[in-house]
Amino acid sequence: MTLKIATWNLCLGLFHKKDYVRTQLYENNIDILTLQETELSPELQLENLQIKGYSIEVENNNKKRRVAIYIKNSISYKRRVDLEKENLHIIILDVESSPPARIITIYRTFNPQCGCTPRENFRKQLNTISNATTTSTILLGDFNLDENKRHSADYNQRLLFQDLEELIGHHHYDQHVKEATWERVIQDQVKNSILDHIYCTDNTIVGNVLYKDTIYGDHKMVIFAHQMSVSRETSRFKGETGESIPWMF
Repeated sequence: MTLKIATWNLCLGLFHKKDYVRTQLYENNIDILTLQETELSPELQLENLQIKGYSIEVENNNKKRRVAIYIKNSISYKRRVDLEKENLHIIILDVESSPPARIITIYRTFNPQCGCTPRENFRKQLNTISNATTTSTILLGDFNLDENKRHSADYNQRLLFQDLEELIGHHHYDQHVKEATWERVIQDQVKNSILDHIYCTDNTIVGNVLYKDTIYGDHKMVIFAHQMSVSRETSRFKGETGESIPWMF
């Protein structure tokens, strides 16, 4: 079974953009959509965020809930609250498949609500991710780290890339987003970066990555195909040498 999974930084909240999110889910036939910068108060009832045909999961946070996921009702999953940490902008789901697929979504903020530094908070996130990683894990979200500058000695966030390698590098995650996902005009110049990342521990089940412009905000929605199980049908997507061939949407 091939699923369409997407990640998207909404910029300035889900509550007032729910109708637009609904349109994107339906028009793109998305199975699982992870969202960042949802900006939801703990008091807001989830009934106000329901979209027909989908379930919603929101991070556990007693100040501001900044991460959420919409999951199509036809998909069986289990929320792994036992693996999450409160107020850390992370949600972890186990999707029923063979083998089971784990989805971890993250938002790395510049202003941690715990009072610690952004780097200290990121290391907490990475430790949680490392402890939850399986051999079939998808890690995605807004890392606020420019992939284009991962190896740049003068990048002001270079130490965070070092932390990422130190704390989860042994899981052999590969990053699949190769084009700019954030763009803004600053002083008449167009600036862009690869801030939204998709990491997988099993690259044989990753298909095409698409970058979709949206009306609101400065982040693109990033969508990719994910083959959730290995079966005889899968052989149709292999070449004679056994290499994976990207699936078309």
